[in-house]
Amino acid sequence: MSQLYVGSEVGQLKRVMLHRPERALNHLTPSNYKDLLFDDVLAVERAGEEHDQFAQTLRDQDVEVLLLHDLLAQTSPCQKPKNGCSMFRSVITDWVTSSHTMFANISAR
Repeated sequence: MSQLYVGSEVGQLKRVMLHRPERALNHLTPSNYKDLLFDDVLAVERAGEEHDQFAQTLRDQDVEVLLLHDLLAQTSPCQKPKNGCSMFRSVITDWVTSSHTMFANISAR
């Protein structure tokens, strides 16, 4: 396994890990968006489209884009459906989609 290293803030980006905005953004409301460190309530579908365009722009610049959801699926102990795997995937999916909300709540304290 390679060691993580950042040698420059302005050098060529080689690899990046992104988290596509999904269900977590549905929790934003006019009454809580500031508490969750957002500037406004976002349109979830449009945020996803903009994320996809951003990821493609990075790929076009020869940056390897790693998606958090895909990485979690690859490291899942459940490579084939069997007892408990659907529950594991459900828990991971719920964690990924709510991680921003959890982080924002912690950061706001």
